[in-house]
Amino acid sequence: MNKLDQKMKALMSYPEVSNDRATKFGRIVANLNDWELLRINPLNFARKYDFKPSEAVDLFIHSARAGLFDFSWNMICPSCGGVEHSHDSLNELEEKTFHCSMCNVDVPSNLDDQVEVSFTINPNVGKINIDPYRDHDSYIRYYSSANFQRSRELTDYIASVFRKFIVVGPGETREFGFDPEPGKMYRIVSQDFHSHIFIHTEDHHDFQEQTLTINILPKGFRPHEVTIHPGRVTLSLHNLRKRKTGIILVLTDFRVVHKILEEYPSRMAPFLTGKMLLNTQSFRDLFRIQNLIPNLRLHVRSLTILFTDLKGSTALYDRAGDVFAYNLIQEHFKVLIDAVRKNSGA
Repeated sequence: MNKLDQKMKALMSYPEVSNDRATKFGRIVANLNDWELLRINPLNFARKYDFKPSEAVDLFIHSARAGLFDFSWNMICPSCGGVEHSHDSLNELEEKTFHCSMCNVDVPSNLDDQVEVSFTINPNVGKINIDPYRDHDSYIRYYSSANFQRSRELTDYIASVFRKFIVVGPGETREFGFDPEPGKMYRIVSQDFHSHIFIHTEDHHDFQEQTLTINILPKGFRPHEVTIHPGRVTLSLHNLRKRKTGIILVLTDFRVVHKILEEYPSRMAPFLTGKMLLNTQSFRDLFRIQNLIPNLRLHVRSLTILFTDLKGSTALYDRAGDVFAYNLIQEHFKVLIDAVRKNSGA
């Protein structure tokens, strides 16, 4: 029996999981390619393969508990769709905001819409053979949410300002040249490293060739901002980190970007948000909210809280006896939990 079969057997051992639906689920998972197994959106999975959304979410949650999938809390930039940070636990979520290095904006850490929960095949079940550093397209795809759907105007603009993509290995120095336009601003951006540099170009020409040395340090690029003159520039990148780093050189005009975002907004396909997962009963039952730290502060814009009281429950023990009263109260909780679960609550 291979690892997938073992995990599927464990999944079917849960009384809440239908064997027929789990069998269908297993057949689909076995035929997904590496990119499809990277960060699965249960709501998209439900639409594509004819599951109810709540059913798909429950299947993935139980699968994660069985060791078939790992889930992550991804901080998604609403402007570019970049996965700025990906966490294994709620305890690691940014308290108030996170910064998008590509857009150079701070984004509120709202569980309602900026925290995407996705599921990736557990490496003990199947190894994903994706090299995000193979080329620029692979790099952008790997570090972006598949749920983000760019407008055509934004896609065209990004293509027009792109200048260079290179990968610098640990301890390596890479050089390349480019010819900046007068009065323009460029940036060096790393999506995997979440860091960037502003490169300002003066208006007047100086025909002497320049060399700009940039150090890639564990905590960011140095320098953070430089000014150069038009003419041939050689960029020398020294990677002092212990892992490879992807580097993108782009022409930057934030005014144009903001105008495009306002006039031709991109959209996010429906996805499992952090709030939705927290409000799923099976997640609470199986993961106990991942042992949250006492001082954790999570940001939710809207939440409905229902209080119920079983009238006369204390007197019921005296009147009907402990066993009868206890069973009646447990039945009350069962009715309550079933109703809440049916309406996507917890």
